[in-house]
Amino acid sequence: MSEIEKSKTNNRLHGSLPPMFAENFRDNGPEWRKLSEVDFEGIGRVLACHLILEHYLVKFIELQTPVEFDWDESKMTFAQKIKLVRRSAPLVENDFIKGIEVINRIRNKYSHNLLVTIAETDISTLQAIISAFRKSTKSPNQKNLDDVDNIIVIETFTSLVCAFIAGYCSFIVMHEKKTKC
Repeated sequence: MSEIEKSKTNNRLHGSLPPMFAENFRDNGPEWRKLSEVDFEGIGRVLACHLILEHYLVKFIELQTPVEFDWDESKMTFAQKIKLVRRSAPLVENDFIKGIEVINRIRNKYSHNLLVTIAETDISTLQAIISAFRKSTKSPNQKNLDDVDNIIVIETFTSLVCAFIAGYCSFIVMHEKKTKC
């Protein structure tokens, strides 16, 4: 998206929202930060990745719990769901748990501060996990993630983990159907 398109999108998003207090509001009085500094699209994309990861984690956990377990009433947090799968071999062996925790940390930062800068250590952790997985599976012709936008790295990690979980869950369901026959 071009800078002009981003500007138009941001203007639509915060046209009726109030400005934010400036950093030194108490000392300097009524100074305001314009919402044009906020990357609404980036925040939305990170939140979408977090929600998608949560959806896949829930399905992963559901396949390993009794059918009688009432998921709708459990009201578990994302962190609690991560704790449930923390020792699950398929997710641990590829460092996916570590990456999911990174995504959760980034999302939590955005939930408390609209002007978050994503830490390079978080992005490098995700890049390392993606790279190691690609090497282990001998994935050919994959795009280098060193020079791409941080949000693209987050989305790439999300897609990778969700595809992995989808494959794992599909295998479990197919195996269960075969054993019932």
